[in-house]
Amino acid sequence: MDIRGLGYITITASDPGAWRAYGEDLGAMVVDGDDWLGLRLDERPYRVVVAEGADGLDAAGWELADATALDQAVSELEAAGITITE
Repeated sequence: MDIRGLGYITITASDPGAWRAYGEDLGAMVVDGDDWLGLRLDERPYRVVVAEGADGLDAAGWELADATALDQAVSELEAAGITITE
């Protein structure tokens, strides 16, 4: 896969607000939503979103070189049994 970088991750946690101190320790701008917490680490809005739910990783978005790299990544992930949602 030709992954260039992390676009975003969405984490679910029973207490999203508990992530506030962690985000502040990272130097992130922390924004509260109704049932989520956004961590802005750079010029992009919210590289990390912590939403209310069962503890775990909900979604990840990756930056790829181009449409061909995206098609290849989807093929490789599906071959590994990972469900892809556009």
